[in-house]
This record gives sequence, structure tokens and C-alpha cells, in this order.
Amino acid sequence: MIVFIFFIVLFFYILFLLLICRVYAGYRKKKDAKRFLTENNMVIKNTEQDVTQPYLQKSIIKTWLSKIRSISEPYLYGLVRYMSIWIGKVPSHRIRKFLLRNCLLMKIHPEAIIYGGFEIRSPWNIKLGRVVIGVGALLDGRNGIVMEDDVCLAQNVMIFTEQHDLNDEFFRCNDKGGMVNIKDHAWISSRSTILPRVTVGSGAVLACGAIATKDLEPYGVYAGIPAKKVSDRNNNLKYSLGKNNSFWHFY
Repeated sequence: MIVFIFFIVLFFYILFLLLICRVYAGYRKKKDAKRFLTENNMVIKNTEQDVTQPYLQKSIIKTWLSKIRSISEPYLYGLVRYMSIWIGKVPSHRIRKFLLRNCLLMKIHPEAIIYGGFEIRSPWNIKLGRVVIGVGALLDGRNGIVMEDDVCLAQNVMIFTEQHDLNDEFFRCNDKGGMVNIKDHAWISSRSTILPRVTVGSGAVLACGAIATKDLEPYGVYAGIPAKKVSDRNNNLKYSLGKNNSFWHFY
């Protein structure tokens, strides 16, 4: 009886944490969308502003809300980071995708295959086509990641969209971050890394252990640190990846 009660309590506790993640992900998705628009020099109009409120009252409210956000943000974002790691340990493709899509608001093609062991940062800024994501991927979506159809990420690939400025006296990120785009049929090999603001062209290959610091040309094969073009790839690729192909269950 005690064991049964324990599992019931544990179930509702996990459900509660997932609900918190869902609410926070919705808030951050809207916030980041506005940030991306602002960074692209687009004007954001606030249609909810009430000009009849006294200025002092609005200032006090904004001050308190700012304090609450500054206190709660590290906890909530840290919870999402932790839950993404926990979701990566769930032994089911369907459950992993369901939780990523519905709790963390990640856009995922129905036929995408996502193997376990991953860590996903800011999943609400990530859009996956009909792709295959290998075991142990690290996807940093803070500034956005977009993968088109038939992209293959091998084991332990890392994609970063934010990095620190080594010359900044306070070690801030400044403007070093940016979106990563991976076009159709690209192949990112094991233990390779893609840094911010990189576009991987259609059919391009990033070899094992390589680090992409600049854009990769379509159908080019790149290797080394930093990655440099070493050859060309067949540009008549016809394969399709995704659910209709065989994959390892539970894994």
C-alpha cells in the first residue's frame, strides 16, 4: 500500500513539474519571439498599454514584476533544462516527442526520430523537420535552430547558438550568438560541433570531430578544426529519413 501511494504521489509530482514547464515555455516562447523581432530592427507595438493608469503606479508594478522575474527565472529555466535531460532518458520515442512537443513547445515533424540521452536548451526556439537525431545530442536553442527534412545528426553532436565573448571584461555573450540553420540532406557526423550563426547547406557533410565556425557550402564535405572543405558530395541525393525507416525502439 505504501509503495502504491509513493508512485501515485511521484506521478502527480512529475505531472506538476511538467505543467510548470509548459506554462513557462509558453511565456518564454512569446518573449523570445519579441526579442528576435527587435533584433531584426522590427517595431513591436504594445497594444495592451493602458494610458489611464498613473505613471507612478505602473512603475511600481513593473518594478515588482521585474524583481519576481529576476528571482524566479533561474529556477524555472533550470527546471526546463533538467526536465529536458529527464525526458531524454525516457525509453520511448513517442513519449519523448510528445513531451517535447506539448510540454516544452518544440516544433517537431511527426516522422522525425529523436534518440535518447539529449540535452535541449530553449526547446521552444527549435524547429525540426523529418530528421534523425542521434544519441547524446546537445541542442542549444537560445537563438533558434532550424533543421529541414532528411537531416542526419550522428551521436554526441553539439549545436550552439550562444557563446561568450572572450574579450569582454565581464565575460558576457554580447552579440556573439545567432541562429543555426541546417538544410535538407545535411549529415553532421559524430562528436562534431556547430557554432552560432552557421548555415549548413543542402547535402553538406561535417566530418567526425570537426567544428563548423562558418557556413558550409551545399554538398561540400568539411573536416578539421576549424572545419575546411576537403571534397564534394554527390548532389543527386534521393534518400528520405524519418519514421518510415527502421529505428531502434526504446533507445
